Amino acid sequence: MVPDCSERCTTEKRFSVISAYAKTQMILHLVQTEQRPVIILIKTDKCSEQTARTVKMFLEHTESFTNVRFYNSKLSGTERAETEKWFMQDNNSVLCCTEDFLQSTCADEIIKKAKTIIFRKISAVPEVLKITETSEKAFLLWNYSDYQKYISTEQKSIANSKNLAEAGPEQFLLYKFTNLYDFTNDYLTAWDRNFVLKILSFYSKSWNSDEATVFIQKKLNLSAQKKLGARTWQASDVQEILNQLFDEKKIFKCRWPFKNKIAVLRKKQKTAQ
Repeated sequence: MVPDCSERCTTEKRFSVISAYAKTQMILHLVQTEQRPVIILIKTDKCSEQTARTVKMFLEHTESFTNVRFYNSKLSGTERAETEKWFMQDNNSVLCCTEDFLQSTCADEIIKKAKTIIFRKISAVPEVLKITETSEKAFLLWNYSDYQKYISTEQKSIANSKNLAEAGPEQFLLYKFTNLYDFTNDYLTAWDRNFVLKILSFYSKSWNSDEATVFIQKKLNLSAQKKLGARTWQASDVQEILNQLFDEKKIFKCRWPFKNKIAVLRKKQKTAQ
């Protein structure tokens, strides 16, 4: 399944918000379709390494391409310098990095070189504001978990105020990508969310979570093989979507006689059946 990237764009056109419940899959899509070099900004060391491995495996399979590295706090000074030099010399590279990268002495030059920057999550460090001024094209990935974490009455008032002096980096970045009221509910348009909901609606009360994961993963991989040339979907990607749908209260686990089977909550339903 190829994502529908009909993202919301700002007036500056360089910044776009893309709704995706399984963010790793959207990253693979963007890495394949957008201009390189690519920087992927990630919150944790572990996630930066995992993402680098996933992207490398995907590109090795589809393009025989191996120029993927990670940059995080675990690297020594020598390793960081070597990675920075590699990125500056390679026009087809993909760098999966944490916020430590933004504080390096070469960060400004590397950001200018990158053709595409992907925010897996909103960054909280002040250095992230450099990207809003110098990057050619940037994407913010957005889903229901982000909606729960970042959207509040206080943040809306800050992000939409004329004076952003009191706004922190997270709120400023939300404002920079687009007017907050324009995309707070855009998680509803995520293609993977709606694809999974459609399947669960058709097979309501047929599967528990594990059974649903196996079936949905198979369906998504059949489509990915045709469109992207690789079976990229993992069970964890499907579980990430299901968990958010549970949190969103779009699906629920049934009681007896369909104990633990998944059903989609209809608009008129008030309690689980």
